[in-house]
Amino acid sequence: MHILNTVLPVFLIIGVGFCLRWRGFFSEEFGRGLSKLTYWIGLPALLFYQTATATYSFKSAGNVYLVVLAGMLCCVVAAFLLGKLLGLSARDLAILTHGAFRGNLVYVGLPIVMYSLTENQAASGPGGSLVVIVIALTVPVYNVLAVVVLLAGKHQFDLKAIAKMARGIAGNPLILACVLGLLYNFFFNSLNPIARRTLSSVSQMALPLALFSIGATLYQERIGGRILPAALGGLVKVGLAPLAGLAVGTALGLTAQEMRIALLLLACPAAISSHIMAEQMVGRQNLSAAIVIVSTLMSMLSFAAVLAFY
Repeated sequence: MHILNTVLPVFLIIGVGFCLRWRGFFSEEFGRGLSKLTYWIGLPALLFYQTATATYSFKSAGNVYLVVLAGMLCCVVAAFLLGKLLGLSARDLAILTHGAFRGNLVYVGLPIVMYSLTENQAASGPGGSLVVIVIALTVPVYNVLAVVVLLAGKHQFDLKAIAKMARGIAGNPLILACVLGLLYNFFFNSLNPIARRTLSSVSQMALPLALFSIGATLYQERIGGRILPAALGGLVKVGLAPLAGLAVGTALGLTAQEMRIALLLLACPAAISSHIMAEQMVGRQNLSAAIVIVSTLMSMLSFAAVLAFY
């Protein structure tokens, strides 16, 4: 029952978002507004609240981060080799590699981890703060590696692209929220009641809005006949990544909770931002969209498998 209670709510809410967009309950413009509200207000409030009010174990966060990083790098290598075997063009190879390593940590991974925490491990406790720190450390690496991979697909590296990447990282509201939360936690002991209740209220809307937004966005994407490379990219993202993380986590001696958080993050489907970024930098849409959709469907099984053992 714990598996169903954790995984099904996430995908049911995604499904509701998909159906609402499909039935025209809200328009494409409203969907974009919902995404902006989630990205700029809801999730930053949640991340700041978590980092500003929690007690940290940086050793634990470091171990989980190393596992996530190792799994991500394994995906890069595996996807590159598979793309070569399939004879993909340089651009499609870059898109496959990008989609296979960049997970949807904030919009899908964060809700899954939060819902997986038991009543004795409340989201405001060590588990909730641990996942926030790991995500804050991972997102900048995603952005840097994404630019390198996609520019390699175009055989083009320039200072303009690097400067754009740096600005994107510096202005990312999710990263800024985590950094500011950590600083606040370091200098102050607690939030005053007004700030705490305001942030708590806004934070409660963040996860469901994020999942609604994912569902609405998935409705607008199309697979476009790229099933084989998309399926392989999805398998690498939600299958190989947790297996690689399991090997590294076992070697590092992670606790059960640390292992669960690391493997759930590695089991996340490809991020929708990977499709958006590939479209902007490379210009090929079908394959990146297909990887997002296929890996999202596959991730239900990968999440269930992780929760069955941890």
